[in-house]
Amino acid sequence: MSDFYQQAFMNSLLPKVFCEAKIDETHQSITDFKILSVNKAFATLVGISIPALENNYAKQVLPEALYKNFNWSFYFSDIITQTGSKIIELFVPHVDKWYQVEATVDQPLFIAVTYTDVTKQKKDNSLLQHVTV
Repeated sequence: MSDFYQQAFMNSLLPKVFCEAKIDETHQSITDFKILSVNKAFATLVGISIPALENNYAKQVLPEALYKNFNWSFYFSDIITQTGSKIIELFVPHVDKWYQVEATVDQPLFIAVTYTDVTKQKKDNSLLQHVTV
């Protein structure tokens, strides 16, 4: 990653993580992600220091709440071995927030993920749905 892009990644206010997928060759499914790089916002989101996250596998270091009830393999297997982007919404219970999660694969098995807090929009939409005219 060039210095400019590395600095933009590291200084972003949005939580960002760059990973390499670990694949079960027999079942062609994602079994884990090796965390290659994170920014301060991501470390704050998960409550773990950057050195403790980087170069470790997600299931070893991330809070169980981030993967226990969410099948990362199901949502990202269609782009992880090719290239492309995908956006999903994810509720993170331990911080009680909704995130729009954008995953981008520019090189097979390497995934960049950005989290955008959409909790306020989700709450506003919920309130709108309860208004009767």
